[in-house]
Amino acid sequence: MTYSAIIICMWDVKKYVSHRGNSMRMLFVFAMTAILAILSSILFTVQPTHAAPADATWTGQSISYDGKTFTGPTDATATDGLGITPGSKYYTSIDSAPIAPAILSKAYVIYFAPGTDPPTAAAATYVTYDYTPPGVYTNPSSPSTVNITPSAASPTTSTTSCVVDGIGWIVCPVTNFLAKAMDWLFGIISSFLEVRPVQTNQQAALYRAWSVMQSFANVAFVIAFLIIIYSQLVGGMMTNYGIKKLLPRLIVAAILVNISYWICSVAVDVSNILGYSIQDIFISIRNQIVGTTGNSWNVTGWEVVTAAVLGGATALGAGAIAVHSAIVATGGGFAAAIYLLLPGLVIVLLAAVVAILVLAARQALITILVILSPLAFVAFLLPNTEKLFDKWKDTFMTLLIMFPMFSIVFGGSQLAGTAIIQNADSIVILILGMMVQIAPVVITPLLIKLSGSLLGRIAGMVNNPKKGILDRTRNWSKERADHHKARSLATPPKRNAFRASAQRKHVKHMREQQWKKAYEAESEAHGMGDKGYQDASHRMTHAGIKKDTAQAVIDKAFNDMRLSNVRVRADETNLRIAKLDVSMSEAQVEADQERYAITNPGMRAQRLTQHLATRQTEDAKATWDAETKEWESGRGGTAYAAGTPMSTLVSDSHVTAQSIAIQGMRKQQAERAGQIDLADALKTDPIRLVLAGGVMGEQGQNSVLARAKATVSQSYVEDTKNIQDTMDYALSTDIGRLETAFNTSTTLSQRIAYANTIAKNGPPGIAKLADIITTYESSAPATQDLLDFKEVLGMNGDIRKAGKSFDDWINNAKGPTVTFNTINEDIATWRNLASDKFAASNSTMQHHAIDKLTDPVAGDPVAYAKLIGNLTSSPETLRLIKPEIRDRLGI
Repeated sequence: MTYSAIIICMWDVKKYVSHRGNSMRMLFVFAMTAILAILSSILFTVQPTHAAPADATWTGQSISYDGKTFTGPTDATATDGLGITPGSKYYTSIDSAPIAPAILSKAYVIYFAPGTDPPTAAAATYVTYDYTPPGVYTNPSSPSTVNITPSAASPTTSTTSCVVDGIGWIVCPVTNFLAKAMDWLFGIISSFLEVRPVQTNQQAALYRAWSVMQSFANVAFVIAFLIIIYSQLVGGMMTNYGIKKLLPRLIVAAILVNISYWICSVAVDVSNILGYSIQDIFISIRNQIVGTTGNSWNVTGWEVVTAAVLGGATALGAGAIAVHSAIVATGGGFAAAIYLLLPGLVIVLLAAVVAILVLAARQALITILVILSPLAFVAFLLPNTEKLFDKWKDTFMTLLIMFPMFSIVFGGSQLAGTAIIQNADSIVILILGMMVQIAPVVITPLLIKLSGSLLGRIAGMVNNPKKGILDRTRNWSKERADHHKARSLATPPKRNAFRASAQRKHVKHMREQQWKKAYEAESEAHGMGDKGYQDASHRMTHAGIKKDTAQAVIDKAFNDMRLSNVRVRADETNLRIAKLDVSMSEAQVEADQERYAITNPGMRAQRLTQHLATRQTEDAKATWDAETKEWESGRGGTAYAAGTPMSTLVSDSHVTAQSIAIQGMRKQQAERAGQIDLADALKTDPIRLVLAGGVMGEQGQNSVLARAKATVSQSYVEDTKNIQDTMDYALSTDIGRLETAFNTSTTLSQRIAYANTIAKNGPPGIAKLADIITTYESSAPATQDLLDFKEVLGMNGDIRKAGKSFDDWINNAKGPTVTFNTINEDIATWRNLASDKFAASNSTMQHHAIDKLTDPVAGDPVAYAKLIGNLTSSPETLRLIKPEIRDRLGI
């Protein structure tokens, strides 16, 4: 466990107590905190070492020796090549590292034996090596011993008692004052915890004050006895039963009044014994952890630690605090600790003042309650005054229980704080440990409330309708009796005369109850037929309408007020917030119940059973759905014999399902045809386009026309995909047959499907695609058909990438009437060819581009050279080109 784990544990305890308010659980968690603190201190207690004559000195976290600075520490391992015992901590100094590897230099190592804390060690071992980068040590020298001054004992040059810059002239005196006040207040708090034992000496002031109250109480008893005697003589004031009930309480109260002083004395003594016993246990455990010589810290108080922080660890006198050497060696954080110390002192000092007031009030209240004890027992006598006795008893016990509870909390905090202090490696951790030790001061007022809650919970365990032992036992007995009664009435009587008689009586009772309900229903029916009843009913209905009308008027007036009255609006807002809070709390309760259901085995089994039943129902429905689908497919129903009614139903189901599917297809195709015709009409008929654009005018017409084009294009795409999906493999791989099919096609969808399939056949396919496009354009197709052919063919990205001529033709870059062959043969198409587009083109089109650029008559040597230059300057692009093209380009 680390220091942070201890702190987090203490924080969780505080948070848990704040939210749950459960005293018993609080005690358990604090006990666990104390145990964890004990284990932590045992595991991490640091053993002290002694100084020796020094040859080497500490400089911060480094060691200075023989003019060299050794840095570290590093844990030695069996594979680091140093030959040092694994677990040793070593510091190294290496001569200036050579520029090139494998060149020897010298390495110097100072190491400490395993288990040694380097900053506190008085001696170390010194070895030199030949060093070859990186990290190769060879040819070790003979080990020699080096004396070293522990960092805690290193000489210091500063003697100031305040190292706080800037406002140290005010911060340091204030901090010292707060530290002294903290030590003084903590001593006062310790003395206030104990309640002085109640002295039985009759001359004591407390006893004399109690005697006065005893006299008043005895007078009250005399008056009570006189009232009882007078009532017996006169009669009428009290019954004999009342006297018999009151007389025992009167005798018991009379005895308790006269021994109340000793009862309170015993209660105070028990509280003190429990408190001191618990405190002694924790102190004994803490002393066993710390030991007589095992302290790496010997803190005497906040004043001493404050002097260390303000003086930067230089204002410490002998016997005040023995600072751990690691803290001084590493700087210890003394300069920065003031930012934790000063606010911590202020907060804890204010808490201590509040705690003193609470504890002082506790001392006074216990004294007053002891004095008033005779009157409290008198109040126990009468039912109307018994609540006063209960209030006295609860308050007295709450104040007494506070001491043992504080001892538990205080002892656990002392253990946790001691564990932190014993293992502190900085002054900040030391201060944190001391703050953990005084944490109980902050929660002292809360302990009074928690101790009172503890009494209430103990009482609730005995008698609570839901959790009390007595009431739960009584309820369980009643439930079991009802269960046996119901089971007996449901079991056939056989030869059991008593059971048969009970069942006859039960049936007779049920019959009489049912007849009673029947008679009441008939009587109500007869009454409803009476005209007077009907008139009264009509009158009541009319009154209800008038009432609803009046209520509507009231609601309307109130709503008007809600709009104008600021106070009402504020109240409604508060109501909504309150309802949201209720919803949130209900959600939290529901979440808690769900968590309980997950962790409770019985609830888990019940919910799993319910889930299984639901899934079984779903399985039955799914089985039925699957079986009906099998019947509709014509593949099911084989288990039924032919000619049987069930077999006929299965066959009819199959026929009906097919008919429904066919009609659905017809409907789909009809809708599609209608959409295509409408789109064509919108594209060719301006009047219809204007009507479809409506009030949006030209913007609406453009939108409608775009949707019409998309509809037609999507139709062609679907038809093309269907043709390609149904095309046989032999046709799709035979370019010649595909060309023939293209030339003999009668629909645009067929031509696009065959063109896409031709393009999939590599370089030969691209070359053939160029030929069939040229042939198609020479057949003078309709302008709209050619444009649609380009548009849908352009949806195939592979064709666009095949070559720049394809992309320009599809995009109408040279104009919609310019043919593909014209674009493909024009040197201007290939003159400004980008290197990436060239690399992405089909190899057939790459050869064609090279032919055009290198043509001796119409070629462009400059553009050709530029293309080669762009390709050679881009290795990533060049790698995409096939070797045969690179060879032809001379790259």
